[in-house]
Formats: sequence, structure tokens, C-alpha cells
Amino acid sequence: AEAWDAWGGRKTTGAAAPVAFQERQESWFSPKLALGWQAGETWALKASTGRAIRVPTVGELFQGNAGADVVTNPHLKPEKSWTSELSAEALWGTRRLRVTFFHEATTDALYSQAIAGTTPIVNSVQNIDRVRTFGLETAFDGSDVGVKGLDLQGSLTYAHSLILRD
Repeated sequence: AEAWDAWGGRKTTGAAAPVAFQERQESWFSPKLALGWQAGETWALKASTGRAIRVPTVGELFQGNAGADVVTNPHLKPEKSWTSELSAEALWGTRRLRVTFFHEATTDALYSQAIAGTTPIVNSVQNIDRVRTFGLETAFDGSDVGVKGLDLQGSLTYAHSLILRD
């Protein structure tokens, strides 16, 4: 369970009177589930799914420049995602290789976008209605790889995101 409160927010720009923002209070339930299966001595399968909430930061809600082009968006919605993963992991002594397929469905995604025609360039955070992402990640880590005392760790991820509704 998660809860979020915002209160006492206001913004002052130059000599203008402060602008007060409404109080907000929201709560969510974010279930998660993970299952694992040790398929053999050296490899395992894992599946997981869950919901995640990311509320906008103070900067995202109230960002802006001090000039006449003040950009604020105190009405940003929290980003809500359902994420699922299926992983296979193989172990060889001190080395591990993992391959993960993932899918994420996000509503009200928080994206920072440049506002066309502004000088200097001004960015504004906005909600994107629906985004879907599929991907594949491979990761490797190991110690004493080829040379005693040499540890390696790295990953490579491919992600394909589509904006389904904006």
C-alpha cells in the first residue's frame, strides 16, 4: 500500500503574488508476485509481475523558469505500471548469465518534453495516456574471469516502447 500527500505548495515568480496550489492526497495498492523454479543445479527460471506507482516529484509538479514563461503543472497524475518478467539464469562457478523478457503497460507515463519555439529551451513534464514496452535484457557477472582478481559485470537491454494513446 502506498500513500501520497502534497500540501502547503505555492510558487512565487518575481514581484507577482504567490500562487497557492491545492492540497492533494492519494493512495494505491501495488501487489507483486514472484515465482522461482530451480530447474537444475546450474540454472533457474523466475517469473514475476507487479504494479508500480511513481508520483511526480516536486520539480516535475512545480518546475519553471523565473521569467514570464513559467511552466508548472500541479495537476500531473502519478505514473501507474504493470510489469511482468520471465528470466532464465545459468550459473558456472563464479559466473552468472541471465536473460530476461519483460513487458510493461503504463498509464499516465511522466515524460519531459521540450516546448517548441522557446528560447532558451524550456522543458515541461506531461502525462502520456498509455505506453507499452516489450524488451529483452541479458546480464553477465563473474569473478576471476580469465585473470585472477578480474571481475566483470555488464548488461545489454533492448526495449521497444509504443505510445498507444496520447
